[in-house]
Amino acid sequence: MDRPERLIKDLMKPEKKKPKKTESQIFEKKKKETTKKVKGETYKDKYNKKFNKGLDISNNKTKISKQTRIPKKILDEVYDRGIGAYKTNLSSVRLKASFKKDTDMRKGASKRLSKEQWAIARVYAFVMKTLNKREPQNQDLDLIEEARKILKKKI
Repeated sequence: MDRPERLIKDLMKPEKKKPKKTESQIFEKKKKETTKKVKGETYKDKYNKKFNKGLDISNNKTKISKQTRIPKKILDEVYDRGIGAYKTNLSSVRLKASFKKDTDMRKGASKRLSKEQWAIARVYAFVMKTLNKREPQNQDLDLIEEARKILKKKI
């Protein structure tokens, strides 16, 4: 069979008609396109939900220490480790708006979290991981155990 004959046969085939979509199907598709993907809940959000009645409040280490009964000395150590982690492994630092890890080092410092933001985020994570044993503990394990011992004594 020649090439032109095959092309002519392909052109002669009847077109398949797509079934018409209902209004509800069209609406659902538009709804899916317009809804934003919600990012995961941060440890700061979890902390505020538990201690500040869900208000979006920034807390300092002293206030966190008073609310959780974890000594400020331990929180200071976690904060310092956060600063050190920021300085030694800059490629793991998240972007500001999306909190996504981006290993592209060409992006400037203005796109990344600052060392202080990184450190206080580590403090929030530490507190929530100390109070909830089901959270995965992957850093500051020695301080988590120390804080849990202190919290058991205070009860």
